[in-house]
Amino acid sequence: MAGLVSIHDATWTTDRALGAHRWAEIEPELGSDLYALLAWSDSLVLAGCQAVRHMLDITVPGITAAFASTIGLWP
Repeated sequence: MAGLVSIHDATWTTDRALGAHRWAEIEPELGSDLYALLAWSDSLVLAGCQAVRHMLDITVPGITAAFASTIGLWP
């Protein structure tokens, strides 16, 4: 998210929390999922199987598509 925020806002950040919170402002429908991913990455919450499946099936592909269209993906 930090990379997407950096490009979108024409700034530079590597702060994961700032990136998640800012992207949640830009894409509000992703807000709760972004906060959950951030909590998982900070080991604040243990993810359940259903939640992981949701992220892999719905949220991560959306984030990847936004990254691909904004920044690009490498083969």
